[in-house]
Amino acid sequence: MLKSNTLGYSVYVSTWPILKSKLSSLYSEGSFIFTSLHIEEEIKQPHYVDTVFEMTQALKTMGYRIIADVSPRTLNALNVPDFKTLVETYHLDVLRCDFGFTFDDLIEIGSYCDLCVNASMSEDGLVDLKSKISHQLTAMHNFYPRPETGLDLDQLKLKNKVFQDHAISLYAFIPSDIDPRRGPLYSGLPTCEVHRTTSPLVGIIDCLENGIDHVIVGDSVLSDHQVEVCQCYLQNRVITLPCEINDLEQLKNHSVMTIRSDSPKDVLRLLESRLYATSGQSISPHNTIHRSRGSITLDNELYLRYSGEVQILKKEFNADERVNVIGKVKDLQLLDRCQPGMKLRLMKEKQ
Repeated sequence: MLKSNTLGYSVYVSTWPILKSKLSSLYSEGSFIFTSLHIEEEIKQPHYVDTVFEMTQALKTMGYRIIADVSPRTLNALNVPDFKTLVETYHLDVLRCDFGFTFDDLIEIGSYCDLCVNASMSEDGLVDLKSKISHQLTAMHNFYPRPETGLDLDQLKLKNKVFQDHAISLYAFIPSDIDPRRGPLYSGLPTCEVHRTTSPLVGIIDCLENGIDHVIVGDSVLSDHQVEVCQCYLQNRVITLPCEINDLEQLKNHSVMTIRSDSPKDVLRLLESRLYATSGQSISPHNTIHRSRGSITLDNELYLRYSGEVQILKKEFNADERVNVIGKVKDLQLLDRCQPGMKLRLMKEKQ
């Protein structure tokens, strides 16, 4: 199965007026939208039916694929007799059917529409369901609004193995970096608890590394900067590390470098770095201080043939007169996700 190379975003009836112009500019090929069509407080809003129709029509015009979380009460809320009519009337691509459905209901829906089930479904149920529907079957993890209730990464990986064994694609959620987050708790909507307090890029890397195929921003969308760095990873598998850089003129912003495959666990050696050292140029000892975790270092002339090599440190080291400290990675959780063989770029932290 191919991992998605684009993010999914979430939009709800209550957030549609705020997000519709933003979503138009965010679209790229393969983009999809998650929405819920059975939120009790939204169903009670005036003009609910008209707003849902306007929203889904506009999203399809933009090019988005729409995944709608539904329940039996969705039919009454939108004045349609059945789910097939719902799909046709509101231009939906996937129905996420979580609770209130019998197994026969799921088989019927899967006969005319792509079907998404809760990732807690049993393996026997999945295998049986997949064999009886003609459309694509996928699964989606929940998001967890209440702090301390999200999954841990080991749980995620273990749960995902069942779906991977049966070639069933998986969705999971990460929080937005834009405040305010979605109420009523405003604490983010992650699948995994650790992502409640990390950058979106950390969440994406963890999800893809642990068996998730498609990542959705649970609250809404991301800031422009996070969209850029997340898409850089999704499309090119390049990690953007926010840094303070003092005098690294040889390595300009946005230069893509490779972590040497033989790097030890505590030192990331950048394969291309010595190519940036001008032939014959002497790198004098400077700022040869204690090297804290996250330090970006440049070997000076006292290191002889190693002069010009750049390293990023995942643990602290003592000062060394042969090693200049030239900067520091600002996101240490993201640094922990950088492994040998990966590609990265150093970017001065946005102020």
